[in-house]
Amino acid sequence: MWRQIQNVGLVENYINNTNFALHIRMLAVLAYVPPDNVINAYEEILETQFYVENEDLLMSFLDYFEDNWVGKITGRRKTRRQPRHPIDIWNCHYSANNGLPTTNNAVEGWHRGFTSVIGTSHPNIWKFIDGIKKVQNIEELKREQYNAGKQPQKKKV
Repeated sequence: MWRQIQNVGLVENYINNTNFALHIRMLAVLAYVPPDNVINAYEEILETQFYVENEDLLMSFLDYFEDNWVGKITGRRKTRRQPRHPIDIWNCHYSANNGLPTTNNAVEGWHRGFTSVIGTSHPNIWKFIDGIKKVQNIEELKREQYNAGKQPQKKKV
C-alpha cells in the first residue's frame, strides 16, 4: 500500500496528517477482519465522514485498493468481481486468532541450520542424505535429553 500511496501523490498527507494516516491504515487492518466480513467492513469504512469528504483525493488510491484487494463493483447488479489477490489468501484473521506465526522465520532458521550441517549450498545427493542423517541424530539426541529432564536452552535476545 505504501508504494501506491507514493504513486498517487498522498505521501505528504500521510506523513503530515496523523488523522489521514490513521484512516488509510484502516484499510490495512481489513486483513484481520473475518474473511466473510471484509467486504462489509470495507464498505463501512468508505461510508465514514473522512472517506466521504476526501473522495476526490482518494479516488485513484481506492481504485487500486479495490482492484487488488476487495474487488471492484461492476454492472447494474452492483456485484464485486474477483480481486487480483483473493481475500482468502491475504486475510490473516484465522492465523491471528489461533496464534499461528505470520512469518516463515522458523523455516528459514531450519534451512540455515541444515545448510551449515551439510557445509555447502548445492550438495550432491550423497551429501544431502548424510546431512539428513546428521540432523535426525541431532534431533533424536535433543529429544532424549528433553525426556531425561534437560530443558532446551533459551535463545539470547
